[in-house]
Amino acid sequence: AYAGIVRHVGRVSGRAYETPVSPVPTDDGFAIALVYGNRTSWLRNVLASGQATLVTEGETWEVDQPELVPMGTVERWFTPGDVRSFKRMRVVDALRLHRVRAVQG
Repeated sequence: AYAGIVRHVGRVSGRAYETPVSPVPTDDGFAIALVYGNRTSWLRNVLASGQATLVTEGETWEVDQPELVPMGTVERWFTPGDVRSFKRMRVVDALRLHRVRAVQG
């Protein structure tokens, strides 16, 4: 299993939040299948701010340029088993994030 954390700031409250996600690396960043849809608070926060911090596989990354994309455009980065599961669950959207730089811990 793979898991990560998206650190983001509330678009209304200004509070810092951490949300568990399952990111996969892409050529220039990460993709996250939106298994709970495209109206979740964490997603809306990241889209509104245009940036976040992603912790995955023991590394921390600043990410930006969040983009809501059809799942089909990022399927190639997920395992075949994941893709089958996403289709069964009717996951239609994903979030693409551009990797800015590694954060030193």
